[in-house]
Amino acid sequence: MSEGNKAIVRTFENEFKNKANLDIVDQLMADTFVHHAPIPGVPPGREGLKQIGQIVFGHFADVSVSIIHLIGEGDLVCSRITANAVRKSNNEAVSWTENHFYQLKDGKIAEWWGEGGPPLG
Repeated sequence: MSEGNKAIVRTFENEFKNKANLDIVDQLMADTFVHHAPIPGVPPGREGLKQIGQIVFGHFADVSVSIIHLIGEGDLVCSRITANAVRKSNNEAVSWTENHFYQLKDGKIAEWWGEGGPPLG
């Protein structure tokens, strides 16, 4: 189960973050998906996750994410990523790291918790 779950998370990380494919959210997230990102005004479901993507891709170009660690046990997958991008407002190169926990159920991502993220300020 863990290898299949890791493959789903790997696909999500690549499609959503490297390719700005917001439609992947509807394919890989459960209907009842909940994200636990503390972003004011962003709803906790699929549409909220798409809004997070829109925020990031609205501020940054050439986003490139690499998975450093991908660990799966049971229904949980943990990823640690590094990201590089260019801030659109001033063409500044930026980088950051993120840590994510995904809980999967029936081949879909049911919940997501994340720490870290791009420097939006």
